Amino acid sequence: MIDDKWIYGGQSDQIYATISQGRPDGMPSFGGHITTQQIWQLVAYVQAMSGQVEATTASSRNDDQMAALPESRQSRQVPVQTGHR
Repeated sequence: MIDDKWIYGGQSDQIYATISQGRPDGMPSFGGHITTQQIWQLVAYVQAMSGQVEATTASSRNDDQMAALPESRQSRQVPVQTGHR
């Protein structure tokens, strides 16, 4: 998908349909197995990998919904050294 040859289309709605409905000869249907939001996240990922998304586009990831903060937002921790070897 990184080139300009998209058999089933490279627009967002076409990529969504490919992920949701699957395609013959190898692409299974993920509709009903993952949420609509997850499919749209995959659409964004596929487009980012193909170079369709501008480098200045903001991430759609919402770190506030994550169970733990990503390492880039955590405070730096210094390893604790003990006297044991």
